[in-house]
Amino acid sequence: MSSGFNRRDFSKAAVTAAAAGAASTLAPARVLGASDQVRLGFIGVGNRGCQLLKAFLAHPDAKIGTLCDVYAPYLNAAYDKVDPRFASLGQRIPRMAELPADVARVKDFRTVLDRPDIDAVVIATPDHWHAIQTIAACKAGKDVYVEKPLSITIAEGRAMVEAARRHERIVQVGTHRRS
Repeated sequence: MSSGFNRRDFSKAAVTAAAAGAASTLAPARVLGASDQVRLGFIGVGNRGCQLLKAFLAHPDAKIGTLCDVYAPYLNAAYDKVDPRFASLGQRIPRMAELPADVARVKDFRTVLDRPDIDAVVIATPDHWHAIQTIAACKAGKDVYVEKPLSITIAEGRAMVEAARRHERIVQVGTHRRS
């Protein structure tokens, strides 16, 4: 028997809940109003990062503040400059959504974490960076949406959970599929 709520719908709801959850913890000393937005920093804007960027742009309570990627063609949406070795990927690399001109673009993820105007980060980097960036984000006072897999090892996963608890941060692990 089908309930009408499939895994894709659940994943979309989880992304919304993560953004809403981040908004609810940003400033516990004040009451958040309907016009408040969660300012997001995206760390990793290649294939998966672009998909997540488009998903978050659909939510009016999410505002993109910063993009970060070490690979300049992805960071600057200069797809004509993508290394020819990746040409066969062609249409598998989604085009970045149109963004306001004031969205900062940086190569070092620590720059994103240092920004006081960023409330939460979306991490869509290669798997071996997830633990490092999530722990650093928690220490920097940012809530986190991190793509699967959460970590490479159990020890990394434990360290991530401990960092989230110690710094009282929300960490959401994503399994959202492309729509």
